[in-house]
Amino acid sequence: MKQAFQFGKIVGQKNFINRKLEIERLHQNFLNRTHTILISPRRWGKSSLVKVAAEQFVARHGNYRLCYIDLFEIRSEKDFYEKYSKVVLGAVYTQFDDWIEGVKKFLSKITPKIRLDLQQEIKFDMALDIRKETEAVGELLDLPERLAVDKGIELIICLDEFQNIAELPESMAIQRLLRSVWQKHQHVTYCLYGSKQHMLADLFNKKSMPFFKFGDLFYLEKISPKEWINYICRQFRDTGKTIAEPFAGRIVTDMDQHSYYVQQLSYYVWTHTEDTVDEKIYDLAVTQLLQSNTILFQKDFESLSRTQVNFLRMLLDGVTEGFTRGEILERYELGTSANVAKIIPQLEKKEIVETYAKKVSFSDPAFALWLKQLFS
Repeated sequence: MKQAFQFGKIVGQKNFINRKLEIERLHQNFLNRTHTILISPRRWGKSSLVKVAAEQFVARHGNYRLCYIDLFEIRSEKDFYEKYSKVVLGAVYTQFDDWIEGVKKFLSKITPKIRLDLQQEIKFDMALDIRKETEAVGELLDLPERLAVDKGIELIICLDEFQNIAELPESMAIQRLLRSVWQKHQHVTYCLYGSKQHMLADLFNKKSMPFFKFGDLFYLEKISPKEWINYICRQFRDTGKTIAEPFAGRIVTDMDQHSYYVQQLSYYVWTHTEDTVDEKIYDLAVTQLLQSNTILFQKDFESLSRTQVNFLRMLLDGVTEGFTRGEILERYELGTSANVAKIIPQLEKKEIVETYAKKVSFSDPAFALWLKQLFS
């Protein structure tokens, strides 16, 4: 029997849910060469959205090539430039001889490395010639545009975990350089996104930052309850099982429409179900979900100060605004209004809460559910 629900990895078309408006917006940006900055909380499906939208677009427009660059493990400027050039070349040249010729033609300041893995597969790597690094960087950053012009194609470059650029040494200088080069490209479209909403917002929303007004910035909304319920019921039905809409609705509500957790809880409910979901099965699945995350939740909880814990208690009680009112400060022992003003960004940095439409809420609905049980 096929697995009905997927979480913890990028999903393809079969497990992708709606997002028609977002896909169309990305398609229009790709077509019009408009750069995109996609922002949302962690595990809302940004990477899956970009993958599905980009692959659909390229399938319809044969003159485009895709580059996916994951910056998760980037720890230095050199790491970034080497990975950037390697992935871009790999998207255009698939054969070894062509790859070598491409390096010679477009990256005269770069030394290629070739290695064999245990399966005797050829792996292409890039190595900067440190003695000529200043000149090499200019070649590297302009590589996509030069390749696109030479081959008569358009390139779409998707950079995941882009906020890691902000953590590199000399980050501001790097950002200014990237912006100055990328904004001149006429045949390359960039799509920038990542898992740390707060850091990404700072990179693109502040006037003092190099990437301010770089492209079309949009915040990913939650998938609607109706779409989720239809999807959950369909996945059960397609695998010979049954879930009533009220139970599917509880999954969506309890997990606050959070893509990762809706998929995870649905999976646990599905695995415990032989025929039809009942109350016992649902409770067992919720317990399993919380237990699977307990170590992480305990670590997060232990990092909190007393006033931060009190603030989270307040959120659990349904208070999402008006935190500085005297009665709220006193009831939840939050101290002064100035103290509350510090607590919110502290919790945002820990990725425990998020602020959206001037309202503060939990970033992680499963953590909120875990806290409710802890405090009960």
